[in-house]
Amino acid sequence: MANIELEGEGAPNPNASDWQIDQPNVVEQKSEQTPQQLYLDLNYRESSGKGDTYEQNKDLIVGVLASRFHDNWREGRLQEDGAYAPRVKVEVSRDGKTKWVNEDQVGETDEVIKRIDIANTDYEDLPPHWQADNKAAAETVSQYLAEKGVYDYRRGADYLHDYHFMGKGFDFTDVLVQAEAGKAIHDAWLDRNEWARGDVIKDDNGNPKLNQRTGEPAKYGDPFEELPEDEKAKDLDQVRVALVLENQYRELGAQKDTSHSGVVEQMVVGNERTAPSYDDIQKANAERTKQEKREEREKSAGGRAINRLFNKIDQPRDQ
Repeated sequence: MANIELEGEGAPNPNASDWQIDQPNVVEQKSEQTPQQLYLDLNYRESSGKGDTYEQNKDLIVGVLASRFHDNWREGRLQEDGAYAPRVKVEVSRDGKTKWVNEDQVGETDEVIKRIDIANTDYEDLPPHWQADNKAAAETVSQYLAEKGVYDYRRGADYLHDYHFMGKGFDFTDVLVQAEAGKAIHDAWLDRNEWARGDVIKDDNGNPKLNQRTGEPAKYGDPFEELPEDEKAKDLDQVRVALVLENQYRELGAQKDTSHSGVVEQMVVGNERTAPSYDDIQKANAERTKQEKREEREKSAGGRAINRLFNKIDQPRDQ
């Protein structure tokens, strides 16, 4: 979702312009491997005894995605010297309670417990409080893709050497697929951030962004399809990050499997960080409804006759 900076809220969802994932060196010793390298290590899941189902590897998948989401957020703060523009959070004791605040919100009577620059700290080194939002987002995205069969694999008899992947394909350029995924991610974000529902979405200059259906100032609690396109893109980029990483895993498996000619189904991700407009989604929904009615009519002779009539009506006339 959007980049909102409030007390106690975790790192925002990705908004960097480059969400592509570099392929890591997967030859390093496992004790020195990063979570992303373990994700792409074809032997790790077997040697660890985890297997290849989503539930068996959920912790690894969620950890890698959460780390990527954090990296994508802070890339927008990258400076010429290679460091990130600081974003310092301070844990304080105030009125007998502990809470996290921005550095400029520390009061004279506050007892400072801890300071951390979340922009210049890797996800793995963040306190749990500052991992929480990205971890929750990663759980939402990966669970959604798991339900679509993206993480399902079958292996041949030679389990250790047969990387004949049968994971399902996934076309993320389809407007209705994007709308469904975006709604799942947006709704989950709202469930975690009830405080944001009534807040107006503003641009960098403080001007309100517009709801695509009503033309009124957009709010974070608006339905996904009505959000400004750049806000929708932030949700959809999380899915793209997951699909790019999974495509790499499948491709590495296909390269290793030289004994079979099976086709590895790559997910179609799309090359641009875009999102469908409200009108695009409504048009696609109308077309799907029309197709479903047509398919239902095909089940009877009378319905097939109606379809033939509609087909004639839909044919372009000679000018």
